[in-house]
Amino acid sequence: MGEHTKLCGKPRPQIYIIGIIALFFVLGIIAGAINATSLPSDKAGMLYSYLHDFFGGATAFIQGSSDVFFECVLKYGKLIIGIWALSLITPGLFVALFLLFFRGMATGFTTAFLVSAFGSAGLYNAVLLCLLQNLILIPACFYVLYSGFAYNIEKTKAKPTKFRKKSFIPLGFFRGIKLVGFPEYVLVLVIGVACAVMAGIVETFVVPSIAGFIR
Repeated sequence: MGEHTKLCGKPRPQIYIIGIIALFFVLGIIAGAINATSLPSDKAGMLYSYLHDFFGGATAFIQGSSDVFFECVLKYGKLIIGIWALSLITPGLFVALFLLFFRGMATGFTTAFLVSAFGSAGLYNAVLLCLLQNLILIPACFYVLYSGFAYNIEKTKAKPTKFRKKSFIPLGFFRGIKLVGFPEYVLVLVIGVACAVMAGIVETFVVPSIAGFIR
């Protein structure tokens, strides 16, 4: 009974790790939004013109384009692979956190600028441009980065020649899979890259289809 009370009263270490990851991403969104609102008028005007032309006729061009699809997958795949590779060593975790921070900056900047420049129409476009694919990509980044933390924690605890058997990585953040060594960490990369491909499919094919249907 006493042990149960102790466990219930003290947050699990996983919560702290997820909190740190989420904090960096949220700070990135805030920093991006601040940069968007403080953008010089000449640069803001150029960006406004570009986005106006983009929303005016680029959607039909993007839809179904295999070149754009591969470009999206490459962009998102680099992010996932970068986070995974950096998280192989403990110092790299801090760099991986900043990769997520910059991803948050891009999301915050795009959303804030669209809303400030186009109003309610900008909010609609921000949802199409940022939300749908990020619903896949951002949880994947969180998952890979959290797995990197768990991987390094177990390496620190383990003997030099053998990893501990008792280690968990959250699948969907709440369900866990045992991490017993490097092969399982490679599986994390496969899951992350698969999510990058799905995000590319959403951005290239699903988003333009939704936009065309609504308009």
